[in-house]
Amino acid sequence: MVLSLLTSEKKFVNPWVGNAAFNAAGLHRARMRAAARCAAIRRAQVLRNDESTARLRGEAAALLGF
Repeated sequence: MVLSLLTSEKKFVNPWVGNAAFNAAGLHRARMRAAARCAAIRRAQVLRNDESTARLRGEAAALLGF
């Protein structure tokens, strides 16, 4: 329901998505800011996971003498 405001769903079945009055009150801008923050958090998590994986691969390679 309201959590759908933070998704990338493009359907306008929710009454608050695409509502001119809500958009004039700043809902669209707030939704875009929240979506950008969520995306930044996801990107940071992926980067941390990639760095951890690379570190573990390096340690494994060192143990195996590569």
